[in-house]
Amino acid sequence: MKCLPLSWYERLRGNRVLSLHLVLLPVVLAFTCPEADTSQVGQVDDGHVDRIISSDPLEPTVSYNLVERWRASVDAAGSPLFGSVTDVVTDSSGNLYILDSQLQQVLVISQDGRVLRRLGAYGEGPGEFLFAADLTMVGDGLLGIVDAQKGTVVLMQSDGTPLGTWVPHWEPESRLEPLMASAISDGFVISCKTRERTDEEMIYRYFLGLFNSESSHPRILLERRSKRRLGRPLHFDERESESFAVFATSDVGEIYAAPEFAAYRIHVFGAGGKLERIIGREYESVARTQQRKAAIREVWEAYFSQWRGTTVSVASSERDVQNINIRPDGQLWIETSQGWFRNPDGVALTLDEFDCSGRFRRHVQLLGEIDAANDFLLIRGSVALRITSGVESLGGWLGSEPDEPQDSVGEDVPALILYDLCLVTDQ
Repeated sequence: MKCLPLSWYERLRGNRVLSLHLVLLPVVLAFTCPEADTSQVGQVDDGHVDRIISSDPLEPTVSYNLVERWRASVDAAGSPLFGSVTDVVTDSSGNLYILDSQLQQVLVISQDGRVLRRLGAYGEGPGEFLFAADLTMVGDGLLGIVDAQKGTVVLMQSDGTPLGTWVPHWEPESRLEPLMASAISDGFVISCKTRERTDEEMIYRYFLGLFNSESSHPRILLERRSKRRLGRPLHFDERESESFAVFATSDVGEIYAAPEFAAYRIHVFGAGGKLERIIGREYESVARTQQRKAAIREVWEAYFSQWRGTTVSVASSERDVQNINIRPDGQLWIETSQGWFRNPDGVALTLDEFDCSGRFRRHVQLLGEIDAANDFLLIRGSVALRITSGVESLGGWLGSEPDEPQDSVGEDVPALILYDLCLVTDQ
């Protein structure tokens, strides 16, 4: 066994969310007001687009051991460190910045597991936010926290010093709600929702947009439109109600997005936002068990209980593409439903590796034990970050009162575990 020589903190700005094997939080954010009457999905197409759809991998499978470096769950006083972790980024020194949307703060932990400080707070003052939904690094040592309720990105230094806010410009008659963001060299890629009310209906628009640093009108990469007639009971359909949450950006500004729930297709945009190619592979969706469907339904019904009369439809299968990881060498590690839920004993996660030209190169197995139904996993360079009981803690939070951040967590205290990815050489 040989540990990779790469610095463990090599940052992959593209991995926008923790393991998206549920994609719970982005859909909740998109569903501040639920709807599902009509839906259209579209994309910008600037002419000929190459499609590279693979079948079998080109090379044999490779494996990495998950070797635990440290774990953290409580502070010196025995109080839980986390509530509901929704994103983690790192800086060039290897410090972890952990966004806790339940406690509405950013926890900073060193690469050796020491708690350094807490940043931000619930509120409307400098460096505060009403609904911290996502986190991104805006250059080394600068943080951007997406405040979905205020429609801004709150900027601060890594020590918590406020630097103001970045406000995406949009049409005055529509309210813009940023849900997730990734900083690039000249602005942000943001998953957004807008809504506009008429006398008879509410019109919703979800899109993935490329905003420049001046926050001028974005270039729309992908979009979906929905309508809901006013006065009718609300209906939530898991498959039809996603925001564009599964996307990643590279250090050179390329954008990778998987917009469809039941399609293994990744849209690749150049740094200027032009769709250049679509890559993927032949794929069989993973059916959900009745127990799994019941558990997911319970989470959604707990959240939507605040809207009396709302009905819920959950998907019969898992989302095909769960997450996109951009490796330091430019290759892609794709998390899939098969890779999460169809593993032999001893394999925590199986990823699909695509080379820089978009070909399905091989499978990558991460060897270890995790709870695929409840744990979150975030891959960063040569390490992996696991949040135990992530789905359970998120589900409990969603069922609580939404107006104020909770200052405590439940009995099931989640833990953050840092693993080194160590290549198995005798394969």
